[in-house]
Amino acid sequence: MKPEDWLKQKRLESGYNESCLPINIITEIVLCKYGRVPKGMKHVLSKYASMTRGDADDRLAEILSKAIINILPNDLISLANEVFIGIYPTYEVNGRATTTPNGDKVILLHHGLFLSLSLLADLQALEFERATTNKSIEEGKLIEYIQYIGSLWLPDLKGNFQVSRVNPTTDEFIIYSSVLCTSSMIFVLGHEFGHVIEQHNSYDHNNPGLNHNMEYQADICRKGDGAK
Repeated sequence: MKPEDWLKQKRLESGYNESCLPINIITEIVLCKYGRVPKGMKHVLSKYASMTRGDADDRLAEILSKAIINILPNDLISLANEVFIGIYPTYEVNGRATTTPNGDKVILLHHGLFLSLSLLADLQALEFERATTNKSIEEGKLIEYIQYIGSLWLPDLKGNFQVSRVNPTTDEFIIYSSVLCTSSMIFVLGHEFGHVIEQHNSYDHNNPGLNHNMEYQADICRKGDGAK
């Protein structure tokens, strides 16, 4: 089974590809979030109207893959083309370089990772917006929002964090949030590709020092020649 077919099977098991994206609902969420549809987003929404959730994830994975290949040195491009990159249908905040049951190299980025990066990017953009426009936000609401982000990373964190998102409101900072989120995704993908380059195997839970070294090596892999 090819990696893309293996991932499609995992998605189907999660009810992932049953229908097209609910663009009307997504548009309502965008309107609630920003008070309007930001510049350029109407085109994006119309483009995704005929896609399933899996189609949209595949498109995002394709964009991220091209971004990584564009910054790789020539001697690593062939290796990059051997690695399948997919978005895994769980809300776990994780990304990993692994292999399929057939031994194909894959990098899986979980949905929860994209969600948390999006939330953090909005928070950072909001901080910049507040600093430049003197915009105020209720401190308690901001603390609740930060706790909600923390609950994604720390499943044992208890609490009812059904809170409203805090978001930047001007086009400049909405775009900034989007660029920051995408850049963070590319960094994570580059880190996971670093594991592939270094030929790292699975973690040794009895050797945390070795695990830490592998993470460090993945970050600095080929530093200075374009891989990172």
